[in-house]
Amino acid sequence: MMNAEKNIQEFINREKQIQPNPFLSTRIMARIETPQVETVSRWKPVVLTVSLLLAVVLGIGIGKSYRPASDTTTGVSINDSDIEGLAYFNMNGDE
Repeated sequence: MMNAEKNIQEFINREKQIQPNPFLSTRIMARIETPQVETVSRWKPVVLTVSLLLAVVLGIGIGKSYRPASDTTTGVSINDSDIEGLAYFNMNGDE
């Protein structure tokens, strides 16, 4: 246990002896005060537009190429008033 404490104390003493760079704060402040100008490449919007257009065209093409496995769908028309006997509930004398 004493050896660990001794190593820690030596490490702390070595860290205290390190002299910081006197120009570090000046460089940091100059970097903060200088606005960063980001140049946007002309190709970025072009690539974005082309890739978006390509995705839309591919999506439409894939959607149009889809065919159901079988066309067995048939339309069914059901008159609900015959099934449920709604005429019974619409009689005026039953109120």
